[in-house]
Amino acid sequence: MRVRVAVFAVLPNWDTVPVPVTPVPVTPRVYPHPCRTLPAFKDSISYVPERVYTSSDGDDRIYDEMWTGDWWWDTQTKLPDGAAIAPLILASDKTQLSQFQGDKKAWPVYLTLGNISKEIRRRPSAHATILLGYLPVPKLQCYSDATRSLAGYRLFHHCMGKILTSLIEAGKTGVEMVCADGFVRLIYPILAAYVTDYPEQCLVSCCMENRCPRCTVDPNNRGNSTPSPDRNVPSTLETLYAQEHGCEPEKFTRDGIRFFKDHIVKWCTSLVGEDELDARFKAMSGYPGLRHFSKGISSISQWTGTEHREMQHVFLGVIAGSVDQDVLTVVRAALDFIYYAQLQMQTSTTLAALKTCLVTFHRFKDIFIKYEIRKHFNIPKIHSLLHYFASIQALGSNNGNKQDYHEQMALWLQRREAMWQREAYIAWLNPQQQAADEHELSNINDPDNLNDLDTNDQANPHDASGVTVQHLFEHFGATNFIPALTSFLQQQQSHPLLPNTSDRFDLYKQIIITLPPNTFLNSQKFSNRIRTSPAVPPRGRKKGSPGVFDTALIINDPMEYRSRSGLAGLRVAQVRAIFLLPSYFGTHPHPLAYVEWFTSLGAPDPQTGMYVINRSTHQHRPNGTVISTARIVCGCHLMGQFGNTIAKGWTTDNILDKAKNFYLNPYIHVDTFTTANIN
Repeated sequence: MRVRVAVFAVLPNWDTVPVPVTPVPVTPRVYPHPCRTLPAFKDSISYVPERVYTSSDGDDRIYDEMWTGDWWWDTQTKLPDGAAIAPLILASDKTQLSQFQGDKKAWPVYLTLGNISKEIRRRPSAHATILLGYLPVPKLQCYSDATRSLAGYRLFHHCMGKILTSLIEAGKTGVEMVCADGFVRLIYPILAAYVTDYPEQCLVSCCMENRCPRCTVDPNNRGNSTPSPDRNVPSTLETLYAQEHGCEPEKFTRDGIRFFKDHIVKWCTSLVGEDELDARFKAMSGYPGLRHFSKGISSISQWTGTEHREMQHVFLGVIAGSVDQDVLTVVRAALDFIYYAQLQMQTSTTLAALKTCLVTFHRFKDIFIKYEIRKHFNIPKIHSLLHYFASIQALGSNNGNKQDYHEQMALWLQRREAMWQREAYIAWLNPQQQAADEHELSNINDPDNLNDLDTNDQANPHDASGVTVQHLFEHFGATNFIPALTSFLQQQQSHPLLPNTSDRFDLYKQIIITLPPNTFLNSQKFSNRIRTSPAVPPRGRKKGSPGVFDTALIINDPMEYRSRSGLAGLRVAQVRAIFLLPSYFGTHPHPLAYVEWFTSLGAPDPQTGMYVINRSTHQHRPNGTVISTARIVCGCHLMGQFGNTIAKGWTTDNILDKAKNFYLNPYIHVDTFTTANIN
């Protein structure tokens, strides 16, 4: 493999450059020369700015790709006619290399181009983001405690200057480049954005960590919603120059989305109580892919980004009923802000909604001061929310070793990039084969293809075929199955044969629904599962498992569903069984499902903004019907209303049966959020 990889065409070689620091040198830094643009990106690159609108009247502007933002337009006016901008996007984050022993760290710096579509940039397999280099992470023990931090700051800027030195002249005069489409253009590579965490933002902008890296807000006023003047390069350089020459300017001494978990959740925990909050998380109903916090959240000491998101999905429903209306309003505003901010396509309408969320948050946030949870809101993460609106408008929407590990990383990167480039080149030479592969994959997830319900997706072997009606009654809870199927057959066809308890049915344990692309997210389809699995009793030492019967949004009024948007014409039901109609009853193009309805969607609850529903009954029995699976739009998540204190005996396994009222959860997925709030 080493010989074969060595003969591949490669990107520019990686180098190691020692950075001496008096009185001892630091670990070498690794950085490559500028990379070339692959021709495979030619259909995903833009060289000119655009203004895009949702309609021809030009009232609702779209902000998604960087070339739709104002920064590109403003910068383009400063360049010669015919020149093109290459907006450089840098990202860095200090990384722990050794997990169990030692303290080896690396500080990678990544580079991508704003010309490349976000959908390609955020796809790891596209390799549109490259590793630009590694910054040193020395301990600097040769310095005193008082000067060590400042020496580290200087070292960072010195190394970044070395990495980016070739861009200075190119950004001023431009450089002719062969672009991905084969044309030669005068390109101006300009640093447009630097993506990093808050401490590194302060490091890049030369301010203290208790200051804002974007504006000159007073640290005691960061909890206010009033904007402050932006920082600017001339002022920062003037301040640094004065400090370097022995002066102590006033500014030098004065200026210096874990937000939800670190603050909102912590404040609400103080109000609700750890035990009550944990009990509510333990009893949260399930959903495919949703993490169940079986021990609550108070015992979790190390949070990951995934766990943050999983908690956000259900948090509003968890605290509803246990806090007063103003607290609920603040939490809802914060959640809505987070969901709006992560949209991949923003419009003037969504940005207005984003600003409304922030205004609402600041209007009601003093409720935590009233309850003596907080004394002030001078928190950098809260203040940084003020800059989202302007950033989106300007740049588009928001993507153990004993040996010399730096040398090893350089060699590994050299080989990997050679393989990546060759794979991209082969894919570019054979687009027909690539299209065929994608077509084959799309057929697998086609909602009209019964392969979605293949043998791997069926129920347990004894439930897959020949299941009796009595078994459906006892293990699937399909208590109204025979009358419901009879009604369905009578509506579909005038067949004299009607079902009875002697009939048998073939079942599936889940159905996979392929959803259309959401324009606010990306152009790719995604799927979700709706499960119908009966409980499995324990056998010997093997533990049993509870039954799982998911809920779904189903077309209840086809005319209203087609003519309107959002949740119009839809209704929630719990899917109890998915089955094939026996051939002696006739043919049907899709499998059928026995479902039990919930009440229709009315007006959203004014406090939570979520729809409140309960189970629908008919003659004091569950309102069950048989429908075609073609009417199932997507899965949905219901959260039981816990009230002021959760009832004893409620668990994640029985909450859908025990609770009386339920919230239809729009936060379970960004797609659901946009459907409920934007469309």
